[in-house]
Amino acid sequence: MFSRAVGGYNRVGGDGMSQQAARLYYHDSYRTTFEATVRACREVDGRWLVRLDETAFYPTSGGQPHDTGRLGAARVTDVFVDEGEVIHVVDRPMAVGERVAGEIDWVRRWDHMQQHCGQHILSASFVQTFGIDTVGFHLGETWVTVDLDAPDLSWESVAQAERLANQVVQEDRPVYARFVTDEVLAELPLRRSPKVDKDVRIVTIEGFDHNPCGGTHPRRTGEVGPIQVVKLERMRGGTRVTFVCGQRAVRLAQRWRDILRAAANRLSAAVEDVPLLIDRWADDLQRAQKEARAWQERWIDLRAASLAQESLAHAASLARAASLPSAKSLSRGESLSRGEPLSRGEPLSRGEPLSRGEPLSRGESLSRAAARSGTEGLGARPVEEALADGARPEDDASGFGRVCQAVLDLDSMDALRGLCQRTMAHLGKGAVCALTCDAGERVALVVMSDRAEIDAQAVVKSALAPFGGRGGGNARQAQGTAPRSGSTGAEAVAQAVSLVLSQRPG
Repeated sequence: MFSRAVGGYNRVGGDGMSQQAARLYYHDSYRTTFEATVRACREVDGRWLVRLDETAFYPTSGGQPHDTGRLGAARVTDVFVDEGEVIHVVDRPMAVGERVAGEIDWVRRWDHMQQHCGQHILSASFVQTFGIDTVGFHLGETWVTVDLDAPDLSWESVAQAERLANQVVQEDRPVYARFVTDEVLAELPLRRSPKVDKDVRIVTIEGFDHNPCGGTHPRRTGEVGPIQVVKLERMRGGTRVTFVCGQRAVRLAQRWRDILRAAANRLSAAVEDVPLLIDRWADDLQRAQKEARAWQERWIDLRAASLAQESLAHAASLARAASLPSAKSLSRGESLSRGEPLSRGEPLSRGEPLSRGEPLSRGESLSRAAARSGTEGLGARPVEEALADGARPEDDASGFGRVCQAVLDLDSMDALRGLCQRTMAHLGKGAVCALTCDAGERVALVVMSDRAEIDAQAVVKSALAPFGGRGGGNARQAQGTAPRSGSTGAEAVAQAVSLVLSQRPG
């Protein structure tokens, strides 16, 4: 009787058959059909777990995946070992005592045989060529990997080991697996020590390698087929080598051949000339990219100077307008003689005069002056409300040394940030710069402020909120993005930024 439960599956029964006898794949890796008796079956988490009196199904172990196939009408989807017993996962219940026919998926089994034996050959080649041990092995659906105890393994060294491995394949050496006694085991030059104390199974490649292993292998090295290393990776102080064998290697070579041939056709060149042409094109591309970056840097310099000049010219025009007499005073008959200096006081703000005798203070914005005189501007209206009412950036005439604009000829956050930084340098102390651009599926925004009363991060968050965007940064520099849509673009976000800035002092 079996006493231990496996995930709710209590194993019952027992035939006294040894592990060596019960696992048919140990003695014949080519066996794909067999008959066995169902000893136990139980449903666990929607899966039926079945134990047979003997089986040819290989369970996942030692880095090699499990077999698949059929038991009667049931499909076998997984095979694993628990406390020395092979458990088959099937898609339907099976009657205890039933005699069933088992069939192994040969294509999968043969692939695993080629890959696993190829790993033995390649690992032994690294040992014999460089004294490098294998410390890990994984056989995946597409690739096979071995982890080597070598931190600095070059492609030249790998190629040398690969040549030896393929030489062993071509020599078509016998491969055989057997259980050995302690006396025989002590005499064998093992590549690594066994992990079990009894029932030690040794896979031998005649005249080349002896290694403890419970996996499935072909009878001769020639059946492994070509061994091809495809990648090296540094892993935890060692090197992971990715490779393929047999039919996998053939399919990979065919795929690479097709890719190389397509590249040669595209370049109108012979296959052997493709690497040289790629090097030449890469050099040309590098030079072109360098020149493009230089021109972009020059363009950004000029664009920044232009933005700053526009802003300063606008500020100057506002200052001149602020020193003119009001419309009311002119209507009372007051006039300016040609060449007469402008009178002090009464600036214009959107066509409405301020109280007589209240000049615009140096550096004071028109919107602030209007608020002081009782004229209502945008005030503290929410951005969403102002946008809904059709407010425009030009509705706010406040602030000198301020740039707020959509840059339609940029398409990246990095370029936008560089333009904003250089514009700030041109504007000088006390400046504010907010720029937007369309960057793929997002709208990018960068805000920089040299004024204590204008927090760049707060401006970014307030401006992007109506569009479902977000950003971050600090009081002096912040950036963010919003999803781009038919109604949301760089110009719309720039408008929102202008409205946010109009609600702040300065």
